[in-house]
Amino acid sequence: MEQIYVLSSGELFMDWLLAFHKSFREIFPEKNPEKKTFGKWLFSLLSIIITFHFVAFCWIFFRAKDLSSAMEVITNISKITL
Repeated sequence: MEQIYVLSSGELFMDWLLAFHKSFREIFPEKNPEKKTFGKWLFSLLSIIITFHFVAFCWIFFRAKDLSSAMEVITNISKITL
């Protein structure tokens, strides 16, 4: 009997994310990867931070059982005080 491997939702999400990243890098390659100025370094850092937060935000919808529970999580996040 042949065993079938099924991807978990997290693995499937990461596969789609990596495919998107590879496609993006093919369409928009780096012009001069060895020359890193402070502006390019700062832009790279901000890009990483924004991408992380975008993926974390999308993960809410990916893992929620329905749209109303995802919106409830987002509403609760907006109510957090320090």
